[in-house]
Amino acid sequence: MGKASFRKVLAVTGLAALGGYLAGVLTAPKSGKETRADLGNAAQAGLDKADQQLSDVVAELSNLLESAKSQAADLSDKARAEFEEATAKAKMARDKAREVLTAVHEGGAKDNDLNLAVVQANRALNHLREYLKK
Repeated sequence: MGKASFRKVLAVTGLAALGGYLAGVLTAPKSGKETRADLGNAAQAGLDKADQQLSDVVAELSNLLESAKSQAADLSDKARAEFEEATAKAKMARDKAREVLTAVHEGGAKDNDLNLAVVQANRALNHLREYLKK
């Protein structure tokens, strides 16, 4: 499955889940005030979960980067170039994740920014993990 089709499937799945959730919440026998409170709580729970995921990924990227530094001395020139590229991507993803976490905490992050940061950080994390297994 290519990146574009994976993203489409992910987007459709997310929209369907959100639609189902909203339909259930909006048809429930609650007052508008209770429904709005429930929606606010659900949105906050989603942000909290994404915040935790990003925090975990940042911590793991930092740990892997430290481990990678210790292995750098044993690499040939070609391997060193590949290693440096992998660590540079991991550092950029970690830094982006930190920026988004800061924005979330300050209330300035959009859901798209948060989701993209999670995807990019996880991609960099997996790439660095695979590289370190070689």
